[in-house]
Amino acid sequence: MNAILPGITDTAMIRPPELDDATWEQAKAAVGKLNVDGLGTVADPEHIATAVLAMAGDEFGYLTGVSLPVDGGIAAGRRLLLPEQ
Repeated sequence: MNAILPGITDTAMIRPPELDDATWEQAKAAVGKLNVDGLGTVADPEHIATAVLAMAGDEFGYLTGVSLPVDGGIAAGRRLLLPEQ
């Protein structure tokens, strides 16, 4: 059994419904900057789907017991720095 461990992903689950698109894009950019040593972005659902499809494909048929972080580098020992308050 394998597992995908998604990071913060741009879905309706994390987007406040009252935000317009421009404000949401600014908020995503700000959240992405918290991952300063990683990719510095919020994942799109396609990033997660790509990992799922790869892991489910024949090329990965012998892969087992793997937890695959798809989080822009946070789980790879990256620091998540919170802004000073």
